[in-house]
Amino acid sequence: MAMWESEVGGSGTDSNAIHDNVAGEIAALTAKATPVNADLLIIEDSADSNNKKKVEIGNLPSSGTGESNTASNQGTDGVGVYDTKAGVDLQFRNVAPASNKVTITLNTKDIDIDVVPANINNISDVNATDLTDGGDSTLHYHASDRDRSNHTGTQTAATISDFDTEVSNNSSVVANSAKVTNATHSGDVTGATTLTIAADAVTYAKIQNVVDDQRILGNIAGAGSIVAELTAAQVRTMINVADGATAGDANAIHDNVASEISALNAKATPVSGDLIIIEDSADSNNKKKVEIGNLPSSGISNVVEDTTPQLGGNLDGQGNQISDVVFLDCADKVNAIGSIGGGTQDIDYALGPYVTGTVDTSETTFTFSNIPASGNGVYIIMKLTNPGSQTLNFPAGYNFVGGEPTWTASGTDIIMIETSDAMTNYNIYTVAQDV
Repeated sequence: MAMWESEVGGSGTDSNAIHDNVAGEIAALTAKATPVNADLLIIEDSADSNNKKKVEIGNLPSSGTGESNTASNQGTDGVGVYDTKAGVDLQFRNVAPASNKVTITLNTKDIDIDVVPANINNISDVNATDLTDGGDSTLHYHASDRDRSNHTGTQTAATISDFDTEVSNNSSVVANSAKVTNATHSGDVTGATTLTIAADAVTYAKIQNVVDDQRILGNIAGAGSIVAELTAAQVRTMINVADGATAGDANAIHDNVASEISALNAKATPVSGDLIIIEDSADSNNKKKVEIGNLPSSGISNVVEDTTPQLGGNLDGQGNQISDVVFLDCADKVNAIGSIGGGTQDIDYALGPYVTGTVDTSETTFTFSNIPASGNGVYIIMKLTNPGSQTLNFPAGYNFVGGEPTWTASGTDIIMIETSDAMTNYNIYTVAQDV
């Protein structure tokens, strides 16, 4: 019994618990790169006094993102139940009996397949004509099979017609029956006809040795089961104690204490790299860490399902098209450069297509970056203050429609640049001067 403290948990700090005041504990867990819907999370149930409960990832409420799902049949034998996918509808085949010899019924979440013995009335797979005495077939009934001398194994007395006669004719049985009643026993075993083991007679030395080291004798197989050697893990499970847990660990997260998670410091805006702890359903429910961004989606499968979508940040279309859209209350972002102080001045289209700035100091050469690829129409408005105060240069490929204007030295000129081949060739229009 000396192993109890070392195996089940002794005094000291609970180094394996998850605490609400220790950083990096989840980050130190083994990671699962691709969680599945059946993986488990631990939550505090806000509808049940924040009691801790487990929940499958696939049952989490929608977070507004999703994926288009499909299904497939696995394995190589038999016929798969999956048929096809129509839109967001996964379609499966029905399971039907081919004859009245089999029934198929729905039993809650199970499909029960059973045989109907009453509807089986012939042996179609056996040559029934060979069921004769002496016929050598798959099913036979030979005389040698009925000969008791050829039988082996155990039979009950009730199945042997001449059992009593044969026993009475056995000389060994007759001789044993003639013996007197057993003598009275003493020592560890006492009694005459009925023998018992004396109290305290069986010492530790006389019972079976414990086969494996560091074991506790007990029973976890149900009431009335035999004594077994229990491991430390089995004992901890039986008494509901975590590995390494101590009675005074106030910072551990428990599955039977309410409000422990709600008492932690809150993070208002989680990010994909934040970690949570799960129980891995594919690995005996061992605890592992998972990045929030790797959780399988349980939300909508496409934008059509959300009739009032809202963005929580910038929308990056990554070069894809948006078609059949009516824009309301939209505006171009202003790229306010401020002082254009000579030398090279880059116009970054990613910062906005409406550019403002004041020309001063010395000669200025404009460059353009992050222009959409050829085949896309691009328009840039440039509102320049005092553009005639310095010499302005534009990159090759430009064309001043109507000729280059006489820039206003003290005032504001507005021009528009238009291109459809990523500024390889582009037109410059004078919109307004000295405004």
